[in-house]
Order: sequence, then C-alpha cells, then structure tokens
Amino acid sequence: MLIRIYILVLITIFGILAVKNSHTTATRRYFMKRDFFNGFKSAEFSIFDSSEKVLLYRIESYHVLGGSIELIDSLSKQVTGKLRSTVNIFSYEGNFQIFNSSSNQWINGKIERIFNVFNEKYLIKWNGYSILMKTKSLSSTTTFEYEYHSGILAEIKQRSLTILRSKYDLKIYSDDLPHAIYFLAIAVKDQNSRSRSKG
Repeated sequence: MLIRIYILVLITIFGILAVKNSHTTATRRYFMKRDFFNGFKSAEFSIFDSSEKVLLYRIESYHVLGGSIELIDSLSKQVTGKLRSTVNIFSYEGNFQIFNSSSNQWINGKIERIFNVFNEKYLIKWNGYSILMKTKSLSSTTTFEYEYHSGILAEIKQRSLTILRSKYDLKIYSDDLPHAIYFLAIAVKDQNSRSRSKG
C-alpha cells in the first residue's frame, strides 16, 4: 500500500515538473545585437541565427530622434515589419505592421506600456491576439505570454548591458505568432529602457 502511494506521489511530481518545463524546448533561437552607435536615431539591431554568424534581419531607423523603425529581411532586402511610436516619460504607445506573405497583406498591431511599479510590462495586440511582454524587477529575462492563457510563447535573455550596446538571446517556444513581433518588441523595450536610464 505504501509503495503504491509513493509511486502515485512520484508520478504527480513528475507531471507537475513536466507542465512547468513544457516551454523549455525552443523551436527556434536567435541572437540580437544592438548597433554600437546610432546618433540620435532609435536603436538599430542585427539579428542572427543561433550560431551568431548568419545575419537574418536588420532593424533600421530612418528618422532623427527616433519614433520609426523597419525590420528588413537580409536575404531578400524586403521590409517585413514596421513600427511607429509615440513615447514620453510616463507612457509608450506604438503602432506596427507585419507583412503576411501568405495573404500578401500588411496586418496592423499595437504595443503599449502598462504602468507597473514592480515589473516592466507591455501589452501587444495583433490579428486578434493579446500578448503580454513582462520583465520582473532586476531580472534580465523577459517573457511573452498570452494575456488570458498560461504558457510562455517566447523568452528573451539579456546577455550583456552597456551604455552603448545590448545583446539578447531569444528563444521561441511557439510558432503561433510571426517572429517579427518579438524582434520589434525587443527593440521597443531596449529603446525605452535606455531612455529611462538617461532620465
């Protein structure tokens, strides 16, 4: 009898651990590196594959004093994402577009910062999806998850932080959303963090 109870307890524990760690197998990994210097423009990034050698995308800024960025496919040289933002010391709001190659159409989305004393939090709305991007206070890890459902869609780990350059490891756990959304969101988060640190 005790053996059966012991086995049931072990099965329950392993089941809980399996659910808790179900997101640990990434379907795709990227490495993002902010450019060394951009002048007065928004931050620009190079996005590589997991080997950190193959350049896949660029995030470029074309407007002085920021506010507008584009995601460019390095192979085709085509723009696959756009974002234009309005930012002040109290809030952030950005409108973005992601190109859907299947329908050959641009799909609009919105990202806004949600005020929170202890955590950094953004709400992303795109094509009927509501996603939260959350960073706990003093943490170098940011997660993406559905607003009303559990489960992590993607995770960013900030590898290093300096005044001039940031490096990120991005792990994708679900292909429900275009990866371009994560790239643009990271650029937004990085830019806002830099702006706040400058006071």
